Amino acid sequence: MRGGIAATHNTDILQFNWDYYITDQNIFFARGKYQDLQIDFLLTKNPLFAHVQRAYTVNQPFFERTIPSATVEGLVLLKLYALPSLYRQGDFSRVGIYENDVATLMFYHKPNMAKLVEELKLFVSEQELAAIEDIIRDLEQRLKRFGDQPEPKRKSR
Repeated sequence: MRGGIAATHNTDILQFNWDYYITDQNIFFARGKYQDLQIDFLLTKNPLFAHVQRAYTVNQPFFERTIPSATVEGLVLLKLYALPSLYRQGDFSRVGIYENDVATLMFYHKPNMAKLVEELKLFVSEQELAAIEDIIRDLEQRLKRFGDQPEPKRKSR
C-alpha cells in the first residue's frame, strides 16, 4: 500500500513508541514505514513546518493512538510550499499530485487562499512566492470550469 501521513514533530522521531522504521532522514524530513503505510515526517526544524504544527493541526485517531494532523489550510500551505522545489527538480508526477491535492482542497473546502499566500510570504523567497501565485491562478482557472455545475456528490463512508 502506498500512502502517507504528514506529521510534524519537534523531538527525535525515534522517540515514537510504535512499530515503525525510518527509511530516510535529513534535517527537515524523514520517511518511514508503519506496516505497509509510508509515512512522511515533516520535522519542525523547518520554520513553516513548525508554523503549521502550531497553527494548523488537529488531533486525529490513528489505530490505537492520537496523532496531530494538518488541517485543510495546513495541507494547502505545505503543498504550495513544496511545489516550487518540485518544479525545479523536474518531478512531474509529484507536481501533478500536489497540484491536484491543492485543487481538490480548494474545490471542496474553499480555504482563504489570499490569507494563506500572506502567511507563505514569511517562509519563501520572492521568486518562489511568484511561482506559487501563478500556480494558484492556474488552479483557480481550472476550478472556474466547474463553477456552473451542481455541488458534487460526496461518497458516503
